[in-house]
Amino acid sequence: MIANKLILDKYARRFIRQIIDNYHSSDAKASGNTERQLESIIDDNRLQILGPDYLRWMEDGRPPTRNDGDGELVEKIKQWILDKPVPGGNAYAIAKKIHQEGTLLYRTGRHRNIYSDILTPQTIDEMIQEMAFIYGREIESDLIKAFAA
Repeated sequence: MIANKLILDKYARRFIRQIIDNYHSSDAKASGNTERQLESIIDDNRLQILGPDYLRWMEDGRPPTRNDGDGELVEKIKQWILDKPVPGGNAYAIAKKIHQEGTLLYRTGRHRNIYSDILTPQTIDEMIQEMAFIYGREIESDLIKAFAA
């Protein structure tokens, strides 16, 4: 169904644009890598929006961890300090604080609408209506062809 893919592609571009706009209007932007890593995968009747693994922490923050990790967080924080920039930022101290207490966003209970408000019941209804219209037209066309033969 080419029509389905076209409709899903339209929504994929719309959703990614909304995520990028939300990301830019929040205080989350550092390097811009997040927006470059957003992509969509479209099958006949399915749309997936994929992003970096840390995207989930951008809305509600990262909770404390159960152990000190594998050092990956320290390396990511070092890059974040360079990208943001954070004057006098100590990646080890920041990582330790996150491991013990979570990020400031998590600790304060704040929420950023980066992606969670994109797919609403209204948007789903719009998509269904567009697909139903296309299916209706295809069925109508097939019936006309069948009766004309």
